[in-house]
Amino acid sequence: MITVESTDDAIHVTIPRGEMDHEQVEAIIRPLRFQSLMSGTKLTRDEAYRMAEDSKEDWWRRNEGKLGIPKLPETDPSPNLASVADDVVEGLENYLKSSYPDALIDRADLRSRVQRTLEKLRLIGG
Repeated sequence: MITVESTDDAIHVTIPRGEMDHEQVEAIIRPLRFQSLMSGTKLTRDEAYRMAEDSKEDWWRRNEGKLGIPKLPETDPSPNLASVADDVVEGLENYLKSSYPDALIDRADLRSRVQRTLEKLRLIGG
């Protein structure tokens, strides 16, 4: 049974080890830690956005290979769009099949959506 005790200085939460594993506890505590850190900050909105973008970029670099999507070349500013679309579709298919084995995947629709997204990214300079 989880118990919560409140004093003048703190709130104490007790979770018996058998009720939750470490990852579950971390998932609950992480937002509380973040809120605690941010409560006294003088961080501006722009600085927060920049930190968020840096964090997302770091996450992508660490996890890109785990998603089955081939790493795109960083040096070629204009890779062959059709080739990139094929590689992305193949990676997405592999990921979806491994994560959702019963899912029906319409390869033509998936490729069309990927192609449109890549074209939009190219138009905005992404």
